[in-house]
Amino acid sequence: MVQELRGTPRGSFGGHIVDARAQAPVAGASLVVLDERGQAVTQAEADPRGAFAFHLPPGSYRYQVVTEDRAVTSPVAFQIRQGQLTSARIQLPAPATLAVSVLDETGRRAPAKLTLVGNFDPASVGKDPRTFLYSVQLGERKRPTAFDGGTRYIENAWWSADGSFRLTVKPGRYRAVVSRGPEYELTEVDVELTEGGLVQKQLRLTRAYSSPGWIGGDFHLHAQPSTDSDVSLETRVASCAAEGLEVAVATDHNTITDYRPVISRTGLEPWLLGIAGMELTPFEMGHFNGYPLRVDPGSTRGGEFVWAGQPPQALFDQLRGKLAAVPGETVVQVNHPRQSVLGYFSQFSVDAETGEPYAPTGLTGVFSPYGSEFSAQNFSYDFDAIEVITGKHQEHLHSYRAPNPLPPGPFPDPQPVPGEILRGADGRPQFPGVVESWFTLLDRGHRASAIGTSDTHGLLFDEPGYARTLLRVGPGRDELGRFSERDVTAAIFARRTVASNAPLVELELLASDGTTAQIGDTVRAARDAEVVVRVRAPSWAPVDRVILWSNSQKVGEQALSAAQGTSAEVRFRLACVRDCWVVAEVTGSASMFPVVPATEFEPLDTAVLFRALAAGIDLGSLPLAGKLRPDATDVLRPFAMTSPIWLDVDGGGFTPPRTPLPRGRRESAA
Repeated sequence: MVQELRGTPRGSFGGHIVDARAQAPVAGASLVVLDERGQAVTQAEADPRGAFAFHLPPGSYRYQVVTEDRAVTSPVAFQIRQGQLTSARIQLPAPATLAVSVLDETGRRAPAKLTLVGNFDPASVGKDPRTFLYSVQLGERKRPTAFDGGTRYIENAWWSADGSFRLTVKPGRYRAVVSRGPEYELTEVDVELTEGGLVQKQLRLTRAYSSPGWIGGDFHLHAQPSTDSDVSLETRVASCAAEGLEVAVATDHNTITDYRPVISRTGLEPWLLGIAGMELTPFEMGHFNGYPLRVDPGSTRGGEFVWAGQPPQALFDQLRGKLAAVPGETVVQVNHPRQSVLGYFSQFSVDAETGEPYAPTGLTGVFSPYGSEFSAQNFSYDFDAIEVITGKHQEHLHSYRAPNPLPPGPFPDPQPVPGEILRGADGRPQFPGVVESWFTLLDRGHRASAIGTSDTHGLLFDEPGYARTLLRVGPGRDELGRFSERDVTAAIFARRTVASNAPLVELELLASDGTTAQIGDTVRAARDAEVVVRVRAPSWAPVDRVILWSNSQKVGEQALSAAQGTSAEVRFRLACVRDCWVVAEVTGSASMFPVVPATEFEPLDTAVLFRALAAGIDLGSLPLAGKLRPDATDVLRPFAMTSPIWLDVDGGGFTPPRTPLPRGRRESAA
């Protein structure tokens, strides 16, 4: 149209794209036109008849065809002459077909995930996969590598609501990997897929561990009602069930979504409980989930609310008020609290060591949010849960420590100390961790539950359930149909939660006077106690370290042998001289590939954009622009952290170890 309006000389290029064997149209095939320098000029998709058409200025060009299930074609040269039609009938080699049926340990067809893992040429080890494994310029689908110095990569992954797969795939040799979340081991088989060929397999899942009394849920999920997600509701609920989740909370941006009708329609009711919710998404205030919420069928966004220019308490009050499914039973959850711009704690400059907002100075103050709604007195502690781990953002877990040894300087003052928390000129941590921030709130009497979520907006690279929240609902209530939406919220309000990306961690306190307690309990007990940490994990996510925290201090640490990586019981002695809380953390050093791919490239978030815009300007005193900062690229490693047990030593009711936060909010709720 632009060329026509400008009167630019042009010719036409059109034709059909068909399968070489069946001569059937290949609808949706992407034809990319390149100039003589190899730069992309334009692109079009074949219509249902396989047809395509372009108008181009006269000249020499090349085209390549990209599909989901075939190799990219080699470049083919063609000429465009003014006023003339250049035509082509493009024949593509046939894809392979792979049919897989998945059964669980009882012989039922079960929701499952299927991943095809291939190996690239060893000569390409160490190279950027975008230069040989897939082309961003041609619009190819990304293929994640294991990011471990080897040759493994993921060709593709699929999620099925009933364990039945019939897929067309690019021919090649692969390892087919079937998974169903952390409670199952991987079932693997080698397959050779040939052009036009069919391979059929029936595979059976094997339990990694049982979890009586526990259920797993993801309380931060996006689908098409969110403007930044293209995942259909049907695909989202199928992906949740396939990853072994039992609870899925819909949290689209400023839209109340309910998965329950889709779960019913797709036959997933025996596998998945849906809860209606929303992620309240102001411009810069932070992001907050609320659930369960009432769906208003007369509203285009499921309910009417005000999200712009509101202080946090006003947002929380709306979630608990007119939007609530049941008044008084809405969970208010702080999402990714330490993420730049999108994080509540980051935007209000909450000091990780005091738990209170402060006014940044210098360049940090210049770039901080402004407006009356961001004043310190508007910060509210009136939330019930906090995302301790969000998706693959392991770099946000703990406060960043300077590497040992340090890279070449210079560094702004104060000079970093190898292995110690990196601090700014004001003495505060430059990259405060979510865990340390949460610990400070616990020290000052706040009792937010530890939550793990995926914050998924997609599928591959962005899988649901990693991380997730494990909830203790009690023996006999851990199967679909035996627990309800109210049981889920009750477990969160009672802090019977574990934030995890795979391991199940149970924490038990055995006091010397015979008193026992589990996660979420507050007990009157003698100061001397034994703390028992029990860990279970699949062999693809083994743990190798258990840490015990009490009143923000590390009071115990135990390395685990390889034999203990999937099942371990560790005992610590605890001597509290005053009232204390206790939390267990478990970690592993192994990669969870291929169940969860690595983060190979730094996400294109506000931090990356800021550094790009600041190129050539001396902003080294700003944390995001400094030489020392957390690395967002890494493989995903096993992690889990429990909510606390609170120990009342003196019998006078639990007294926080530090001065309580301002009263009148939920921080002091027992």
